[in-house]
Amino acid sequence: MTSFAESVVISLEPVIDLFSGKTAHYRLHHAFEGAEKSAAERAERRPALDIYLYREALVLLRRLRRRDNQLGILVPISSTTLAIPEALSRLAQVHASEPGISDGLIVDIPHAVLASLSQASLEGLAYMARAGIEMSLSNAAVAGLDLAALDKLNVRYVGLSSGSVGSEPKQSAGIANFVQAARALHVQVIVTGVANAQQATQLMRVARFASGPAFAEPRRVRKDVVSQAADEVSAAAE
Repeated sequence: MTSFAESVVISLEPVIDLFSGKTAHYRLHHAFEGAEKSAAERAERRPALDIYLYREALVLLRRLRRRDNQLGILVPISSTTLAIPEALSRLAQVHASEPGISDGLIVDIPHAVLASLSQASLEGLAYMARAGIEMSLSNAAVAGLDLAALDKLNVRYVGLSSGSVGSEPKQSAGIANFVQAARALHVQVIVTGVANAQQATQLMRVARFASGPAFAEPRRVRKDVVSQAADEVSAAAE
């Protein structure tokens, strides 16, 4: 974990509530500094990296919730980690460590990954759902997406790229029907990659949430901010 703290750069991208114009959630992005990238991305280290990112997200969320107790952070988790029970157990422990805060941590996986998951990874998804961890499906393709099955896995957010949604009057009936069905199951749609304000206005008929350059680029979190927040968490636990 110490090596990750030295080499991983965390950024937060705002997810905007289109109706209020305010930040509703954040999506966590990560990158590596210098030569650490190849070593840190090795498959055998990915579960440890995912646990590290999840812990850091919890630390940041504790700080962010001071101004809005409804904020959440979408945290990426790899298919490698989903197949390892020990790693998932650790994630569940982290999730259970801060009741009232950790409910805002949302595990995010790409739709393309979901289709190719091994049986062990699918069981990992079911394990997280039983642990009460909410999930998000990013870069989703509407065609063939089984909302009822996603509901059972505690998927509460589906990310659609702005390009796949289209713009008025070209938004397809399929998108409208999908959004209506999703809302019936309490699944929120996030349109990603929104490029300009005009597109954002048009999307209000489709989704409640959106992200992209029209709002803000991911902003790097200073390491001293994370460290300070972590110290606050430790002090509160004593």
